[in-house]
Amino acid sequence: MGDTWVLVADEAKARFFRYQPRKEILDEFETLAHPQRRLQTSELIEDKPGRVFDSAGDGRHSMGQPTDPHEQEALRFAREIAGKLDLARARNEYDSLMVVAAPAFLGILRDTLSGEVRKRVAHEAAKNVVHMGREDILRQLRH
Repeated sequence: MGDTWVLVADEAKARFFRYQPRKEILDEFETLAHPQRRLQTSELIEDKPGRVFDSAGDGRHSMGQPTDPHEQEALRFAREIAGKLDLARARNEYDSLMVVAAPAFLGILRDTLSGEVRKRVAHEAAKNVVHMGREDILRQLRH
């Protein structure tokens, strides 16, 4: 098809664009929101940690959370984005992909992309531009 997609994302929002570099056209066609990322840690944790006995002695203590709830939400959202990109790749909806994501989220996203999608990544940048307008995002793509 020859289409280039641009993904602009952070932990709470992902915007998908079709990009025509020769004509300088960036056409947004979908936005995904992940409002759970904005929740407080206490709102993300369903239960309080359990309590355990010490292996030696009479002490008890609570068990902590194994991972940060915000990191888990970011990973969940990255997997959702990766699934969408993989499905679109299987349907040949794009040939190349440009990824511009907030620095911390870019690493998470990169780890969740399938090998086939990663082969189509032509450019990536660690910048948080998800809330910028179309013209500002175009300027970022030129650099």
